[in-house]
Amino acid sequence: MGGKTPKMKPAASAGKDGVKDADAAEAKKADKEGTGGPGSGGGTADAANSADSDSDDTPEELAKLAPMTGVPRIPPGEESRGPFSMAPDSPKTIKTMIYVAPDKTTEVIGYNSGMTVIKRGGLPSIGVSPDFFKTHPEVKPGDYAAVTYGGKTLGAIVDKTPAGGIGAANTTVATALGISDGVKTGVTVRIFAKSADAAPPRKSKELQKRFFKIVEKAEKAANADAPAQ
Repeated sequence: MGGKTPKMKPAASAGKDGVKDADAAEAKKADKEGTGGPGSGGGTADAANSADSDSDDTPEELAKLAPMTGVPRIPPGEESRGPFSMAPDSPKTIKTMIYVAPDKTTEVIGYNSGMTVIKRGGLPSIGVSPDFFKTHPEVKPGDYAAVTYGGKTLGAIVDKTPAGGIGAANTTVATALGISDGVKTGVTVRIFAKSADAAPPRKSKELQKRFFKIVEKAEKAANADAPAQ
């Protein structure tokens, strides 16, 4: 990368909602057990895992949440320690790329995949499979992630999945970006390691402002790493 990178800009409106309803029996069981279903926080006390209950957004505010146009201008980095699986019974086929800036404080882990959507609202969140945390211990629940689909990007909080769960996006992310449940390809996730806030935002718009600052910091570090032309 050379020169100054273009910044992402707010999109005019959110994408279409292509989310399918989750299995009713599973959702009822998840509510009863406090797990929140696959892709949720598993009912633990982690800040990121309470994204749904801690949100102060109204349904109308969530429906109007608009992603940014464009993608974070960050180099792809080097291939990571090993691929991971999105679900316990899936093969380890998803490769990640890790970019570490010269400042050693900016680390971005990215991967491309399909996406399952869980009908769960609240703050934008993306459930990361247990296998991912095993291969990438530098990432913790509560870190920020850039989810890109169709040329648009939304900031989300990294969430846990319960035991046996799969990586998934919640309804808020899917609606804003127009991601249909079960899409096979085209979703890019970039996780900013060690970016979690001690007190995460309670409003999605506040989360997006904080996310955008994290992206700008990473883009600035990437520009500093670029060779002069």
